[in-house]
Amino acid sequence: ITDLQLRHRMITDLRLRHRTITDLRLRHRMVTDLRLRHRMVTDLRLRHRMITDLRLRHRMITDLRLRHRMITDLRLRHRMITDLRLRHRMITDLRLRHRMVTDLRLRHRMVTDLRLRHRMVKCAPRKTFSVQ
Repeated sequence: ITDLQLRHRMITDLRLRHRTITDLRLRHRMVTDLRLRHRMVTDLRLRHRMITDLRLRHRMITDLRLRHRMITDLRLRHRMITDLRLRHRMITDLRLRHRMVTDLRLRHRMVTDLRLRHRMVKCAPRKTFSVQ
């Protein structure tokens, strides 16, 4: 035990003892209560980056739009939207939006332009019956 460590241990007021440590990394490491240690970091971006569990880090963000924007994988971001109508509306490419609908009757009903809807129906060639 060095003279400094002994002098440090003599300080009974723990907050004061803590404050006497000028090396911030060491001061930080000394705190064993992880929630308290986390709360000590005032820089919010750094505090956020400290969380290594990505699901937990994601869940911590309460602003849903920001949480959504954080996901860079677009397919995953899209799949996250559970409200199917909203998910559908988000697709701005109308051809792609149309192709996504697998129920053909619904897909047909989606087309409001009647001329286009009419053109969409590809008639099967009619069977011709020959009279013998």
